[in-house]
Amino acid sequence: MKENHHKDLARHRLERAYYNLSVARANYQQGFYKDTVTKSYYAILTAMRALLALFHIDSKRHEGVITLFHKYFVKENLVSKEFNKLIIRMKRMREDADYGDYVEVTKEEATKEIQQAEKFLKKIEEVLIKLLASNSNKKQ
Repeated sequence: MKENHHKDLARHRLERAYYNLSVARANYQQGFYKDTVTKSYYAILTAMRALLALFHIDSKRHEGVITLFHKYFVKENLVSKEFNKLIIRMKRMREDADYGDYVEVTKEEATKEIQQAEKFLKKIEEVLIKLLASNSNKKQ
């Protein structure tokens, strides 16, 4: 495995997070609001995994990713606690949208989820760039 694999993996996962967000937007345009919520959540999950890749850690379970993200990024004040609340709320909405029998997602709810995912991804990208830059400076 090449030396900077974890950096490449982090970048790749962030690209996938933005792809998921674009799919969420496409679902929204088609009026598929439950699918919008689901893909918005997967955008933030994949973004969390992008940052975790920099620390050579990951989890196969959603709860594990969230726990690791909280430990390494929220508790260390690299990401605001407000995002932790957002993650938990979006996870719950995604589960309701995917598994709830009579759950309906409104256009307004779908709009909010896309906006929150956009905000989250921008923050994750800022942190990723900062961590990559500080890592490069340490090697010089």
